Amino acid sequence: PVDNNTKMGIPAVEVALTVLTNVDYDHEAVIGVGPEDSILKNIALEKAGAIRAGVTVVTAAKGEGLEVIRRVALEREADLYELGLEQPLFSLPKAPKLKGVHQLENARVAVAALRLLGQDEAAVLAALEATWPGRLELLRRREKQIWLDGAHNPAGALALAMSLTGRFTLLFGAMERKNVPALLEPLLPLCDSLHFVSPGALGADPNGLAARFGGIAHDSLETALKVTLEADARVLIAGSLYLIG
Repeated sequence: PVDNNTKMGIPAVEVALTVLTNVDYDHEAVIGVGPEDSILKNIALEKAGAIRAGVTVVTAAKGEGLEVIRRVALEREADLYELGLEQPLFSLPKAPKLKGVHQLENARVAVAALRLLGQDEAAVLAALEATWPGRLELLRRREKQIWLDGAHNPAGALALAMSLTGRFTLLFGAMERKNVPALLEPLLPLCDSLHFVSPGALGADPNGLAARFGGIAHDSLETALKVTLEADARVLIAGSLYLIG
């Protein structure tokens, strides 16, 4: 069959390897509906659509998500490599430069992919030097610390909370479609004060969030930054990649 890309004149892409990281709740209203018996399985089924017949798959998925990926890989006769800390394929010669406990798992999947693609250990070492703006990124302004993280789903917010120490003022903005309570839940214990701002078009209303969760609403990011940096030496900005951008 001819796919939509080919119909539009976009050359077909030959897939050498499929990497599926974790499967967790996000975009439930769009991809959480389907033939499976749970939202998480439907999300996993959507992700498993990336699996190609006979093409090797690497995954860090667990639980229900892994069940679905195993089934689809078997149906499409694709070799499946599941993250295992004791397997040499997933071993790390050094810690990744990316901050956060969750990045260790991501790094193991990435180096496994490189090895399966035939890359040498020099490529593995180079990959572990990768940086990613907006993911536990620390900016300094004189004595002030500004932590940026694009955590925009519950799993990302939990990973962020597990990777931080100390207390913060939280400057938060999320898209209207997001599960805001689940995003805020792991972050609130770290924060002494809470400020809301919109990340842009289709963003959740800061005034509505402030009324619901407490805290202060701001009309603009510039105003919010000025107020939060005057109030605290450590500011955490999270909730949306649009906001971080």
